[in-house]
Amino acid sequence: MNNILLLTKIYPAKDLPNNDTKVVHYFAKEWKKMGYNVLVVHNFVLFPPFVYWITRLFSSKLAAIFGAVVPTVYDSQVREYEYDGVDVVRIPLMKYVPHGMFSDSTIKKHYNKINSILKRKGFVPDYVIGHWWNPQLQLFQYFKNEYNTKNCLVVHEYSSKVKAETFLPYFKDIDVFGMRSMPIKKIFDEKFGGNYKTFHCASGIPDTFVVGNGHRTFEKKITKLCYVGTMIKRKYPISLLYALDSLFPSNNSYTIDFVGSGSELSKLMTFAKGKIWAENVKLHGQIPREQVSDVLKESDCFIMISKQEAFGLVYLEAMGCGCIPIASRNEGMDGIIVDGQNGFLCEAGNHEELSTIIEKLNMLSMDDRRRISDNAVKTAAYYTDILAAKRYIENVINL
Repeated sequence: MNNILLLTKIYPAKDLPNNDTKVVHYFAKEWKKMGYNVLVVHNFVLFPPFVYWITRLFSSKLAAIFGAVVPTVYDSQVREYEYDGVDVVRIPLMKYVPHGMFSDSTIKKHYNKINSILKRKGFVPDYVIGHWWNPQLQLFQYFKNEYNTKNCLVVHEYSSKVKAETFLPYFKDIDVFGMRSMPIKKIFDEKFGGNYKTFHCASGIPDTFVVGNGHRTFEKKITKLCYVGTMIKRKYPISLLYALDSLFPSNNSYTIDFVGSGSELSKLMTFAKGKIWAENVKLHGQIPREQVSDVLKESDCFIMISKQEAFGLVYLEAMGCGCIPIASRNEGMDGIIVDGQNGFLCEAGNHEELSTIIEKLNMLSMDDRRRISDNAVKTAAYYTDILAAKRYIENVINL
């Protein structure tokens, strides 16, 4: 069976925080089950030590500002470990300028470290797959030259701070690009042209999360709402409260479950204080994935209208439970969620439009609400872990 070398800047470990995405690991784990030999190289980008003094003290505030999890662990040692049966090598890589490219000499030295480990393990890659631009983009040339590998880069975002001409020289060593969402594909084509081989690299969810909506009748109006995600500004959790307060200022017949932690929690509590419906807002904090599923199963509608969202597994998890999803237009789930068919789309953060959508949803017939829920479940069933991983690697091999 072929050998897959997976390069990534984010990967889980027992000694790292548990609040960053595990999306790359989910793919690696499924490929391992399918019989591929998988080796993950976690290119662990480090900054000068003083940066971590700041991030540890102000991690929640910085996460709110930058809209992402900030690094808090400084570890300059090479680590080799196994995570859920997947072999991982974590190699530190020092960076002094955020968002910038690495120097050629730094990348060459880093490649030599990776290659020496490959030689020691006797691992000859057939396919090299990278997630996120840096430093993966600059590393592909060395694998192409030495091993004649087929290379794939999965694009999660495009930083406007980096000029297209900076990236283009490295594209000659990339055979195919995976796009985490259709909006990212559109930006990619605008920046680089549409002449590259690309595919939609959507994630999957465990098939156990697809439970359908047999316990839902939708005879009554939508009253049980939920949000699952990091509580940061760009995800706009407060918009749910704004929307519902404008719709039902004197009504406490609905409930809202918020799952997740972050700096925006305090804003939710402050806004809800003194409202007639305050006791109907449930703040669960960060809970295990299995418990999240229990919350989703009890909800009618899942809402997260965030911006800069490459792809959201939690939308699929909610859809698999029969929830009617409301996501952001022109963001990561646009194209998977089709407005009016298997959910609804709203401008990111626009609580006025969100109010209109919720009102529209409640004006639909019972049959229409159930039809949308049924379609949501069918969509989730198409994006299970194994099916998503299978489509992913087949695109890498065949394109």
